[in-house]
Amino acid sequence: MQAVIIAGGEGTRLRPLTSTTPKPMLPIANKPMIGHVVELLASHGITDIIVTVAYLGNAIRNYLGDGSEFGVSVRYLQEETPLGTAGAVAHARHLLRGTFLVLSGDVLTDVNLSDAVQFHQHRNATATMVLTSVDAPTEFGIVAVDAQGRVEQLIEKPTWGEVFTDTVNTGIYVLEPEVLDTIPSDRAVDFSSEVFPRLLADDEALYGFVSEGYWADVGTFGGFFQTGRDILDGRTHTQLEGFSFQGGVMIGKDCDVHPTATIEGPALIGDYVYIGPGAEIHPYTIIGDNARIETGSVLSGAVLFDHVFVGEASRIRAAILGRGAEIRSRSVVNDGVIIADGVFVGREAVLAPDIKIYPAKKIEPLSTVTNSIVWEAGSPRTVFGPLGISGLANIDITPELACRIAMAYGSMLPPHSVVMGARDTSRSARAIKRAMLVGFNSVGMGVEDLEVSTLPVLRHLVAHSDSRAGVRVALDPDDPQGLLIHLVDEHGCDLTSGARRKVERALEREDFRRVSGSEVGDLRAYPRSFESWKAELNARLPMQRIRRLGAKVVIDFSFGSGNLSLPQLLGSLGMDVLAVNSYPSTIRSITHDAHSQLQTLSRLVVASSAQLGLLVDPGAERITVIDDEGVPLNDAELAALLTKLVIQSDGIKEVIAPVNMPNTLENLANDANIRFTWAGLDLNDISTRVRASDEPALGVGGHGLFLFSNLTSVPDSAVSLGYLLSGLEHVRQPLSRLRRAVKVPKVHVDEIAVSYAQMGYTMRELRARAEAEPHAELIAIDGIRVSDGDRFWLIAPDQLEPLLKVWVSDDDEAGALATLAKLHEEVRSIRDAAPHPIPST
Repeated sequence: MQAVIIAGGEGTRLRPLTSTTPKPMLPIANKPMIGHVVELLASHGITDIIVTVAYLGNAIRNYLGDGSEFGVSVRYLQEETPLGTAGAVAHARHLLRGTFLVLSGDVLTDVNLSDAVQFHQHRNATATMVLTSVDAPTEFGIVAVDAQGRVEQLIEKPTWGEVFTDTVNTGIYVLEPEVLDTIPSDRAVDFSSEVFPRLLADDEALYGFVSEGYWADVGTFGGFFQTGRDILDGRTHTQLEGFSFQGGVMIGKDCDVHPTATIEGPALIGDYVYIGPGAEIHPYTIIGDNARIETGSVLSGAVLFDHVFVGEASRIRAAILGRGAEIRSRSVVNDGVIIADGVFVGREAVLAPDIKIYPAKKIEPLSTVTNSIVWEAGSPRTVFGPLGISGLANIDITPELACRIAMAYGSMLPPHSVVMGARDTSRSARAIKRAMLVGFNSVGMGVEDLEVSTLPVLRHLVAHSDSRAGVRVALDPDDPQGLLIHLVDEHGCDLTSGARRKVERALEREDFRRVSGSEVGDLRAYPRSFESWKAELNARLPMQRIRRLGAKVVIDFSFGSGNLSLPQLLGSLGMDVLAVNSYPSTIRSITHDAHSQLQTLSRLVVASSAQLGLLVDPGAERITVIDDEGVPLNDAELAALLTKLVIQSDGIKEVIAPVNMPNTLENLANDANIRFTWAGLDLNDISTRVRASDEPALGVGGHGLFLFSNLTSVPDSAVSLGYLLSGLEHVRQPLSRLRRAVKVPKVHVDEIAVSYAQMGYTMRELRARAEAEPHAELIAIDGIRVSDGDRFWLIAPDQLEPLLKVWVSDDDEAGALATLAKLHEEVRSIRDAAPHPIPST
């Protein structure tokens, strides 16, 4: 048996440690990660090893040599350009003789490789993926298998809404050589994103071997700390080198530990370490070879690489100190600090928590360091939420953060390209938008400033110009003290989950493009921004039909910036309009009562004998509709009614709706003999499907959002109103009669608290039970959706908080409430039975 170890990655998430050391060479429990991998292979009798190297590959060559020190034979293949995981292995095709193993050189595991190979051979598999269960599956590829282990479904790096199991791909594979024959040699190819999905689609013998062994992908600093702690706690079969003492203390050879020093286990001390008088080594501290800890210093949960010096009376708490780092006397290094190789910290310096110091930097004596040196700074929180980037103005969303977000996004775009900026009327949005425009300029992006504008207008202009992106800053309609930042792509759509993840990682690493002074982007105003949008709607909406209706409508503009765009279109629609709250006002928009606003609108509709009332959100994307009797339509009723009208009047051939909508929409499409497609809960997923449809399509986004394929495929309240009026003209019936004719069961929404450590397991068990339900249709796009006739329930992890969201719909109200209670009980029982009910710390 042969094995290929992939060891060419740069380990960017572990910078600055990987600035001078390839990730596989970072020490875990005082041994490079690739050393643990080679020892695991040798323990299973696998001695013919091929290592693919690229970034700083000589460090790996120097460490492993020819492999004789490890009892194996090692050969190397150099990647001149990044080939991806599959491309790197295919590069070794000429050296492989038969069935072989593939492993990453940057994981720590004690998976039983012999059992995995035996599983593969007994099933005559073409490829076998080694799988394991993890607490947080969103950073990996989740894999569903049947009872025989055959792979049924793959999703690479899902959002929490897509998690249906906690079983993930470990990056350990048993493969037949023919798998490599179809891998292109002229570009980068990955197993998880291309090769295995193709094998699955071609119905090849792709299997998953679920391992009970320990496995950790040491891809983050939190994972780095936790893996070391797991080894010290004996959760792995990793053998520690040294002399064992009471309390889980391991001390290497020729150490000099003063009698007055104290060491509390579990702890690991390397070879030739000096620990001076009165020094204290607290639990979960790992000290590398040739380190020196001077008198009275205290180390608590710290990880020290080889040749580290800690001066007297210093304090090191839960930090990582790279090879050769020097910490002089009476210095304080706080929790989460990452110090790279060769850093010098002068006496009595204080390093604030969670900062990073890059290689060979010098911290002056008596200094207090609160920011990373030189350019990397951590941003531990997830900045994106379901509606964009949100938070309290000037507290969560500061000008500094806004500028860095723009720099992160702008660095992903081609230099010298253009981004559009817009905002609402608030002063806080103006300040934050300006900071973002500066950020874009600083990475070489030109900016066209729309000033005050709506999100639909921004989306339209970005999609119909040479702009590569857009940003709009506005008050959060759900929080008067909050702000929302919308980032859109070149199509005017919200960023995909993958693009959001890239922005967050660039933000976390502060991996920004640096341009010269002459390359800083320009800022210019964009005049007459509404004219292009108005002309597009006039050309695309069924204007003649709308004018024939001659509707009388009461519109509440919610004091928003829609007051600047919508009136320009309303004159073309031939309507009588009673306008309410029809001027932009930041103060009024954040102080008015939404409930009384809706009640007032209902009274005005009835009093004026209007055909309908329309409540437009401040951003001019969402609509709430009041019928001619003054009755507000709920979200599901409006979705069903508009869907039915558009199908009848405007030739829609496909309806796309999120999985939390009732089956009524699917039934309407089926009755009209047109295509229906379920989509995820993310608006971007719906928009992408609408844009990609080869037929005229309607996307139902929920919460009053509608998307039309012939009009930029993004939500716009003006477009939604236009198609609603067009449908009413076609059927010539009052809205109230249509409302009563469309029977839509109420959708109950609830939440159940589930920790992230229990989330994947809970979803996996729920899916297994759902699959066993007779006559039920299961859909696993976002969460798990089970429908039976006109009834459905959906459970999906929340994007921001450790909880499950539950949707239940049933014609029978009592039945819906019973289902909801049953799901609560079922989730709690699964959650409480999870193998890791408390997250690791």
